[in-house]
Amino acid sequence: MKTFLIVLTIIFFQANVQATEIFENFMNTRALGMGNAFSAVVDDHNALWYNPAALDRIKGLHLTLLDFQVGTDAYDIYTTYQNAVGSGYSNLIRSFYGKQVWMGISDALAFSMRGFAMAGYDYFNLSFNLHNPAFSNVTMNATNDVGFNSGFAFSLIPDALRFGVVVKRVTRYGGRIPFGPATLASLSNSYITSLINNVGTGYGLDSGLLIELPYGIKPSFSFVWHDIGQTRFIPNPGSLAPPVMDDEAVAGFSATVDATVVKIRPAIDFKHINIPEEQIGKRIHVGTELEFPGLAVRFGANQGYYTAGVTLNFKYVKFEAATYGIEVGAYPGQTEDRRYIGTFTIDLNMDPSFDFSSTAGARPRAFQRR
Repeated sequence: MKTFLIVLTIIFFQANVQATEIFENFMNTRALGMGNAFSAVVDDHNALWYNPAALDRIKGLHLTLLDFQVGTDAYDIYTTYQNAVGSGYSNLIRSFYGKQVWMGISDALAFSMRGFAMAGYDYFNLSFNLHNPAFSNVTMNATNDVGFNSGFAFSLIPDALRFGVVVKRVTRYGGRIPFGPATLASLSNSYITSLINNVGTGYGLDSGLLIELPYGIKPSFSFVWHDIGQTRFIPNPGSLAPPVMDDEAVAGFSATVDATVVKIRPAIDFKHINIPEEQIGKRIHVGTELEFPGLAVRFGANQGYYTAGVTLNFKYVKFEAATYGIEVGAYPGQTEDRRYIGTFTIDLNMDPSFDFSSTAGARPRAFQRR
């Protein structure tokens, strides 16, 4: 019996030290500033990734020419980027051995209007972390998604019950694999590169519901199912299949308190409902957005760690920044990776009257909606 308990303890311990972050297929700066609680809040082309039903909320016509986003948890982001795009992964591991490392870069070109949106995008995500210093083991994630999303939404009950669908085509490059002591001892860049040098193309489907009650604080309830049945990738000849996009169920709530000069939006998302083995604390996201004319500030909690964000909006140009924490261990509070992200957006938009003039709509695009 004693031996059995010892073995059970070892298995439990190893399961904890091997735990890593929950990988997301796409993240948005505005969402991250408010704890990534966004499925019941989103109201622009980002509904293509967060909640298809919210496409029915979009006001006016939008041509997003640039939606450039960059994030890191490293101080020397330029060196990290050079090594990453040059496949200098062994140099990265040498430089940051024993630390958490993450870097994300994305850009999108999108067209959106009420009930419909489409976007082409490129999303690069690199991360690795040391699991067990006593028995060195690093899990590395290096993926680059080049995709096209298209979706539509409509009101089943006008402005109260909305339903939407997004279809996607994604070419994914890269891999997600653990490196043991033997690999880390040699740190052969060619070998590491060969392990993650995969490419494949897949097709996926998302669907979403949005219920809005048009009175009082206007409570909104959302349910989204991402990558229904998983989005798997058919590998190119001579390549292995990249990691799949796992299906994800998300339930969310938000409200809007209109105090004339400021709109206050508290929100909560319960993500990855279909992964019960993950700690509940890693799946809960809460946040609040305070929206003023031309300015928004946000705060919240992502997987148990604080988040904060800000937006400056100048009608056709928008700057956003956020900081947030990710749990890379087994449970909230074990191992935080503090990350910083910023977005620069150029969005040519016009109100529903098709007036491009600077006087069309007294408030900037981000603050005309709802």
